[in-house]
Amino acid sequence: MGNVGILLKSKFGNCQTIGCNGFFNATALLGVILGLGLGELGETVKIYILTFVAGNFIYIGADIWRNLMKKQNLCLNFMEFLAFSIGVGAMYLVLLA
Repeated sequence: MGNVGILLKSKFGNCQTIGCNGFFNATALLGVILGLGLGELGETVKIYILTFVAGNFIYIGADIWRNLMKKQNLCLNFMEFLAFSIGVGAMYLVLLA
């Protein structure tokens, strides 16, 4: 749904949105199949895959953080930082469990 919303807001037509969303989903499925296949190759390959994935998440998170902090509302920025901190804490709890 997020991709559809972004595409429609970017002034894509309905048919273009459906086609692009189908393409995105197909590439995601291809990535899952490729990841599962490469994951069976060994621990070294898993380390490189996880490093690549972590780098992508850091890049996306930094971009989102930059856009969130453009707002000049201090209270809203604090609430966003608090929600971010809760999310990071939840990830560490999952890691420890």
